[in-house]
Amino acid sequence: MLFYQQVRIVGNHLALKQLVKQCGAETLVELLKSGFLKFSYQVNNAGINTINTNTSNEVHSPMLFSMPSLALQNIAPKMFIEATGRSGKGRRLGNRFASLVETVSYPETITKTVQADFAANAYVKEAVIRLLKIHTPEYQIPNPLKFEIIQTEKGFSVKTNIDFKVANESYHKRVPITYASLSASYILCELFSVRENLYFSSKYSAELAVSHSDSSLLQTKVDDILNQRNASGKQISSFQDFILDNGRAIRESINAGEKSFHC
Repeated sequence: MLFYQQVRIVGNHLALKQLVKQCGAETLVELLKSGFLKFSYQVNNAGINTINTNTSNEVHSPMLFSMPSLALQNIAPKMFIEATGRSGKGRRLGNRFASLVETVSYPETITKTVQADFAANAYVKEAVIRLLKIHTPEYQIPNPLKFEIIQTEKGFSVKTNIDFKVANESYHKRVPITYASLSASYILCELFSVRENLYFSSKYSAELAVSHSDSSLLQTKVDDILNQRNASGKQISSFQDFILDNGRAIRESINAGEKSFHC
């Protein structure tokens, strides 16, 4: 906040709980009132729904979900009561907090966008390689790596040659097994998070402060987008050079009044 003057945090109930704990209930409300801090509370959450886990019929589906018990007006007073240890004061601060923040939700279209990302084989492969290098530096990544996301009638299946048992031996040297383990579903969630971060960055026209892992995946996606744009740019240029030739003279004719949009 000292550097940017204003910081926006986008998060769900877990982020809110951590924020109240780190800042303190009253300080958090004062930061919001001063305008130095803005908080956007997520109404819905994004994730991967997996069925038939650890079987040959394992299927994954990107999804959005919400829970009434985690609505801002319900969760804020409860968290502030816990933080202050006083029912009346905590409820007042929680309600005050809720009045100072905005709610934000993912658009339903984001799941379709993620599904399109799953079909981009080159991007997916590069993203998975980067993810494994960061989280499992001791693991020997198969060469060539196979991580194919295949769409089926029930969702997406994954065909991979990653040995998750061995990969997790490296992963759990840094991340407790009680917190998370690497799996196909975990990787799909990470790919989903790329779109989550891009959505909020675009919505607020803001820089992102994310983990090293998220930053690397975002860079992979941006590189993929730029590569597609460069390829399209070359195609557009060729179209102008070889098909339209001097077609851009139309602009000069319109501007000079020699032609109009009606003829």
